[in-house]
Amino acid sequence: MTEKKDKERLLYRGQYFLGQIKIDLPDWKHIPVGEKGWLSTHPDMNIVNVEENGFSATALGFLLDPDRPEERDEAILKRLCLASADGESFIRSTDSLGGRWLIFLSGHEVDLVFPDAGGTLTLFYHMDSAKHIWMAAQPGLLAEQLGFAESKESIEYTNSPRFIERHEAWWPGECSPYAEVKQLLPNHLFDFTTNKTKRFWPYQKL
Repeated sequence: MTEKKDKERLLYRGQYFLGQIKIDLPDWKHIPVGEKGWLSTHPDMNIVNVEENGFSATALGFLLDPDRPEERDEAILKRLCLASADGESFIRSTDSLGGRWLIFLSGHEVDLVFPDAGGTLTLFYHMDSAKHIWMAAQPGLLAEQLGFAESKESIEYTNSPRFIERHEAWWPGECSPYAEVKQLLPNHLFDFTTNKTKRFWPYQKL
């Protein structure tokens, strides 16, 4: 029984799921996030929430500040909240951070999520007919929960010589194996007030 439970724990290890339902997987944590529904996380996914200076900031993954390597995620988030006047200044204040993370940020007239500079903690999303947003770390988790089938274009692409010859799978732009699912690109945010993505860096012409 213990071996079975250990194997179940490895399924979707370190991933997350956001939507109108609590994902039914063993030992996952569930946090209510207002109209967005529930943020469900694998037991091995680190999650920290801070409410300061009119902001509510929730970080998934881990944050690293090279100037303060001893600081934990909570301390970093709190400092960013206290030092920021609005959503834009909060995002800019993360420029020097390393790590692998997503930050859900609300308050000061913003409600959004954005990734670390490399987009290393991936975000895939789907908007349903009722305009509800569903998000997950991998498209397969969305497909399993929402009943999506791999698209014809995806099957043709994965069977192509170019795809087979590559050592790493690569999907162009926002594409995923499912027509209903898109990927959030690095240096882009998802705005829950408009249900649209937006590039936030660079801040001005280079």
